[in-house]
Amino acid sequence: MLSVLIAVFSYEFLYTTSYGVAQKLAFKGEYGDVDYAVLEVIELICFIGALVVFLVMFLYLVGQKLSYILEINKAISQLEGGNLGYRVAVEQEDELSELADSLNHLAETLQAYRQNEERLELERTALIQSLSHDIRTPLTAIISYTDFIKEKRYDTPEKLESYIHIIQSKAYQIKELAQMLLDTKETAHTVDEKETYDGKLLITQLMQEYEAILEDEGFGVVIEIKELNHFTTKIQPQDLVRVFDNLCSNIIKYAEPSQKVIFKIELQSKVLTMMLQNAIKIETSKSIDSYGIGLKNIGQIANKYNGNIEVYTTDTEYTMKMSFHI
Repeated sequence: MLSVLIAVFSYEFLYTTSYGVAQKLAFKGEYGDVDYAVLEVIELICFIGALVVFLVMFLYLVGQKLSYILEINKAISQLEGGNLGYRVAVEQEDELSELADSLNHLAETLQAYRQNEERLELERTALIQSLSHDIRTPLTAIISYTDFIKEKRYDTPEKLESYIHIIQSKAYQIKELAQMLLDTKETAHTVDEKETYDGKLLITQLMQEYEAILEDEGFGVVIEIKELNHFTTKIQPQDLVRVFDNLCSNIIKYAEPSQKVIFKIELQSKVLTMMLQNAIKIETSKSIDSYGIGLKNIGQIANKYNGNIEVYTTDTEYTMKMSFHI
C-alpha cells in the first residue's frame, strides 16, 4: 500500500512538472492548446517513472521484510544449535517484530532454565563431594577401632566398651550422612528453627569423645573451656560432629604428635567460638596432598549458622578460629 501511494504521488508530480515544462518550452496558451500526442508521451513517461518508483519501493520494502525473516530464521537455527544467547533486534511494531520478541523471550527463558540447571548440578556435585569426604572420616574410625578390638589393644572392659560405643556412634553418623546424600541441598543446608539442643551437654560429650580419639592416635590434648554455662542451641549435632571429624582428620594427618593439640571454647553474646591450635608435622606436611575439602566443609557449616572461620598458619603452627551463632 505504501508503494502504491508513493507511485501515485510520483506520477502526479512527474506529470504536473512535465506538463508545466512542456508549456514553457514549446507551447503557448492553456491546457487545451497542448497537442494531444505530446500529452500521451508525457503520460506514458510519467507512468513508466511511477512504475519504476513503485517497483523500487516495493522491492526495497519486501527486501527489508525478507531480510528480517531471514534474521528470525537464523535466530531459530542458533537456538536449535544451543546458542541461547543469540537475540533478534525488535525494530518495528508488526507481526514479525512480535514474533522476534516472542523468540527472544523464549531464548531468555531457556537460558535462565539452563543456567539454573547448571547451578543446581554444581551444587549437587559439591554437596556429594563434601559429604563423601566427611563419610571417610567416621569410616576410617570404624576400621581403626575394629582393628583395636581384633588385636585386643585394650586393657580394661571399660576401654573395650568405649571402643564399641565409638564404632556404634560412627556407624550412625555414616547413616545420617548417607541420608543427607539422598536429601535435597536445601534440606542439608537449612536450619530447623523449631528444634533446639542442650548446647553445653553436646559440646562436652563431643570434646570427650574426640579427646579420646586423638589420645588413641598418640596426641596430647588440652581443652580450655571459658564462659560455657548451660545454653540451648539450634546447631544440629550432626553438623558439630562433621566439624570435629574434619578437625580430627586434619590433626591426625598434619599435626605433630609430640606437641599438644589445644582446643579453646568460649560462648559470648550467643556466639560460640572454638579455636584449634597445633604444631605442624614438618617432615610430612609438604608431601601430603590436601584439596582443602575438609576446611571448605567446616566453612559451609559455619556459614549455615551465620558464622565464619579464620585460619592462620606459619611454618610451624596452625590455628583455626570458628564461630557459630547458637
